[in-house]
Parts: sequence; structure tokens; C-alpha cells
Amino acid sequence: MNDFFLDLSKKENGKYHFNNETVSSGNGSRSPYNTHLLNLDYRNQKIQIKNEIGLGSIGSLSCNLPRSNKLSEFSIRTRSHFFKLFRKDKKSFIIKCQNEKLKDFISQNISLRHLQEYTLNTQFELIIHCTMDNNRYEINAEYNIIFENRENVLIALIQFYKDLINKLYR
Repeated sequence: MNDFFLDLSKKENGKYHFNNETVSSGNGSRSPYNTHLLNLDYRNQKIQIKNEIGLGSIGSLSCNLPRSNKLSEFSIRTRSHFFKLFRKDKKSFIIKCQNEKLKDFISQNISLRHLQEYTLNTQFELIIHCTMDNNRYEINAEYNIIFENRENVLIALIQFYKDLINKLYR
């Protein structure tokens, strides 16, 4: 995983930091806890990536964007595997957004479609929230990383964030 983040950091001209420690996991035992932090700068916007591997294996991305009429609050979340069994509609994501143009952009986004493929074949689950705070949009994503080839998910998520930034600056 370190090699992946180092390569991604070089490719994206980012800043990477790795922290390896052990934490108490109860009953006197200790477990490894690794944190991968990667900060990217894309079109003068900061994207922060954090993968925590240990007792809970989760990843997160965050980005703050200036207020724009091209962007609005939205949320994306994965449908449960149980729910998908009983639906004819096999779409993996529930997208909520008041802005229909933005909702169409999100639902047609190629990177998000790649992520949708992972929800069909793995335990990958994703939640993205875009909220307005202090006259800026705060976009936060959280996802689990307890499946193989999780690096590909991160690449698609970064591209989704870049696509949103590109939409903002068109």
C-alpha cells in the first residue's frame, strides 16, 4: 500500500505521509494501525485523502470548493446488497440533489460508474456528502477498504473529485 501511495503522490505531484503505530485493542492486546495521508492540489483546490488500516479499515476524501451556481448540496450513498436483491433497478447508488443538471452530471459520470462496478462484485460501500459551510462547499467521502484492489477505487474517487472541480471552472 505504501508503494501505491508513493507512486500516486509522484504522479499527482502530491504530499504523502505514512504513520505506523500500534493501538490497544482490548484485553491487553495491541493491533497495528496504519494511516496513509495524501494531499493533492488540483486547479488550486486541495483534495485530502486519508486511509486508515487497522481496527477499522476506512478511507476518506475531502475537498472544499468556492460557492458557485454550478454546484449545490448533494449526497451519494450505496444501496445495501439486500435492497438490490429485491429491486429491478440494479443501480448501486442513491443520488440526492435539488439541482437536476448536477444530478445528471453525477449520474452520468464515468468515474462514478467505475465505482458502481465495485459495489456489484465486492463489499465496497460509499457515502459522499456535499454541504454548504461558510460560503464554501465541503465535499466529504467515506468508504470501506476491506476488499481487494481497493487502490482502483481511490483512483476513481480522485477522478470524480477532479471532474467536479472541472465542472466548477468550465
